[in-house]
Parts: sequence; C-alpha cells; structure tokens
Amino acid sequence: MSTHTDQKREIRLASGDAELTIHPANGCRVASLRVGGTELLRQGDRYGCFPMVPWCGRTAHGRFSDGGVTHQLPLNSPPHAIHGTGRDTSWRTARKGEREAAFTYELADPWPYTGRVTQLFELTDDSLTLTLGVETYDDSFPAQAGWHPWFLRHLDGGTADEDAVRLDFSPAWQEERGEDHLPTGRRVDPRP
Repeated sequence: MSTHTDQKREIRLASGDAELTIHPANGCRVASLRVGGTELLRQGDRYGCFPMVPWCGRTAHGRFSDGGVTHQLPLNSPPHAIHGTGRDTSWRTARKGEREAAFTYELADPWPYTGRVTQLFELTDDSLTLTLGVETYDDSFPAQAGWHPWFLRHLDGGTADEDAVRLDFSPAWQEERGEDHLPTGRRVDPRP
C-alpha cells in the first residue's frame, strides 16, 4: 500500500549488482540505472528515462482530430505539443517490493479523455523489464505510449568516438524529419 510520502521520495529497486532509482513525483522517470556501480543513464537537466504517454513525439501545433472533433493540447515545445503529459505528472505508487514496483496516474485535462496509465518495473540480476499500459474509462481513444531514454554515450567518462557505447540496430528505413521536426511522410535511407 502506498502513502502520501511515497509520492515525494525516490523508489529504489535492487537485484544482484543492478540498481534502479525511480522518481514517481517527477513523471515516474527512471532517474538512475546502475550495473556493477556504473551509471548507464545521463544525469543532469535532461536525465534518465521518462514515459511518453498518452502521445509520443510531436503533435503538430498541439492539435489532433478524433471523430471530427479537434482537440488542442498545450504547446510545451512551441510550436508543437511533445511527449505527452505523463512526464510532467506525479504518479501514485501502487506497490513496491525489493525488485519490482508499479505506478499509476489518472489521465486528466489537458488530455481530453479519462483513463489510467500504469507503469511496471521488474529488475532481475540480468534484466530490466518495463511495461506501460493505457486503459480507458470511456469509449476508446487514440493514444501512444513509449519511453524516452538518455543513455550515456561513454560509460568511462571519456569522449572519444572509438570509446563510445555502440548499439546494434539495422533499420530498413527511417522517417524523414522536416525543418519543423515533424515527419514529412517520406521514408528515407537510415542516417547516422
């Protein structure tokens, strides 16, 4: 059972040499992920990993239509609305154990639909599993959910490109991004 003080404090999970710190009051973001004492996520002003919900990316001029009704979202990255409201919301701690925790928040204005968002964290000695769900209390509505991680490029504090962390990812294409940072609708060859 959660208490009011759970909302203000950070939640720490640990398993083996892995440690996870979550800030429920700051958008339920992963504030820190350490393995063997090494921090994997960026720290500072733009840090950790936050949930993007009930929409991801940019919504052009903060407007979207659903069934002929146009809705206006706040322009939190003018001239667009970006990454949802979940990152700016204090989440409720639903349960917390040594290696797992669950959090929720109720969708509310400025999002035009009611519902609940749930985020689950499960940490084991060799994995971190994140689950994010959106449920509606009314008719169905358009929604997206995902995470925005800021992984460290250099785990040893260095800056040389040859020492940078590398991810193996081979996409067949990517969406072209226009000058306004919105997709143009064209698929292009992957860029670095």
